[in-house]
Amino acid sequence: MSGERALPGTPRPVYVVAEGDMSIDVQDNALRFRCKHHADGYIPFRHISRMVIEEDVNLDLQVLCECARRGIPVVVYQSDDEGVLLRVVGRGGEDMGLRERLLDLTLDINWLRRIHDWRDANRSRIAAIVGRRMGVPAPYRQAASLTAWLIRKAADLADEKTRRITQKTLHTCIMSRMQRELQERGIDARTEAWLHDACDLAELLSELVLFQIQPLRYKWLTNYAARSSKGCRVSEQEIRREITDLFENHARRIDRTINDILNRLHRWLVDAT
Repeated sequence: MSGERALPGTPRPVYVVAEGDMSIDVQDNALRFRCKHHADGYIPFRHISRMVIEEDVNLDLQVLCECARRGIPVVVYQSDDEGVLLRVVGRGGEDMGLRERLLDLTLDINWLRRIHDWRDANRSRIAAIVGRRMGVPAPYRQAASLTAWLIRKAADLADEKTRRITQKTLHTCIMSRMQRELQERGIDARTEAWLHDACDLAELLSELVLFQIQPLRYKWLTNYAARSSKGCRVSEQEIRREITDLFENHARRIDRTINDILNRLHRWLVDAT
């Protein structure tokens, strides 16, 4: 169990992995964390901003219900590194216009194509930024060619399992933060605008953020390759911890990226609707 470094009393994210038969239940106004051979731990709900939990953790249903009531988003991820398994979202902040704009957009018969066009345009914009930042040759700074270049580069640095863990762990962290931000903007359990059968908004936006922070991942992979060349072995659980720490250590920068993308989406919706 770990949490982001924060000022005393500041709500912070909580990450929980399935170690030592870990279980979580509700005790009054706090969550109780029980782990074999360890004393019980408690975190008051008021100190939790969001939760990321491995699927093998024994989780009382009341934990999810209470988090939803208190507006604490929860993401449960699969232990086999296949990504997010479950998301719980509660009631969030007041609608700042984004929710209504999204609902207005869905009245257009071509809304799905339009939002995918917006996504593709932003992938192209991000590809140019990431390409310059990583020193990628100009011909490879288009979204599709940059993605292929990144895949080849990652294959030179780490095995397939490590590459998948780093990508999926970052995606899970981003999804948790994105869900929190959407909830605070009024896209929460009271509306279906945040999740549609044909378009998962949190997923779509999280993929854009993941694309933009690839330089952080490749910096870690480069370091990993250097350690491996010296015979250093890093376990899968250690990789997940390091990537989670990487995300939290750059939380402010990533938050700026998330807010920039959400603001771009809102401005586009204002023009589109």
